[in-house]
Amino acid sequence: MIKDSWNRYETRNHFFGHFINEECPEMIHQIKLREAEKRTDLRVFGNPVDLTRALLKCHVTSTDKSVRSVSLTEDGATKANWITVTGPLPSGDGSVILILTAEVPLIHTNIYGCVVQTEDRTITVMWDNKKIKRRMKKTIPESMTETERENLRMSLETITRPKD
Repeated sequence: MIKDSWNRYETRNHFFGHFINEECPEMIHQIKLREAEKRTDLRVFGNPVDLTRALLKCHVTSTDKSVRSVSLTEDGATKANWITVTGPLPSGDGSVILILTAEVPLIHTNIYGCVVQTEDRTITVMWDNKKIKRRMKKTIPESMTETERENLRMSLETITRPKD
C-alpha cells in the first residue's frame, strides 16, 4: 500500500533519484573533512589549606586524543602516591578536562609542577608558590604568639627565596 502510494508520484521520484544519484555524490566530494586542531591547555595553581599546606592542582583541557600521561612532579620526579584524579570530564566544546590534586607542604622549598605527554610533545608547567605565600601573609591569625609569627615568617621567607 505505501509502496503503491510512493510509486504514483513519478515526477517527485525522478527528482529524488537525480538528487541522490547525481547531486549528493558531488556535494560529498566538495565537502572537505578537516581534523580538529589539537590543543592542550595546562595550568597549575594552589589553594591554601592552612599556613603550612596547600592543595596543588594540575588542570588539563585537551582536544588531543594522543595524550599519554599527566603527572604532578616534585623536584622533577613524578609523585603518584598523594594524587587524586578527577576526570576525564567532557567540557562541551569537544575537549576533555582532567584535574590532578595533591596536598603539598609549604615549609619546604621543593619545586612542584605538572607534565603532560602527548604523542609528539611534552608540556611542562611549574607552580609559582610565591603567589600563595603573599596571600597567606595577609591571613596570619591574630591568636599566634610572637614566636609563632616569627617562625612562620622565616619559613615563608625560606620558601619564597630562589633555589640555588
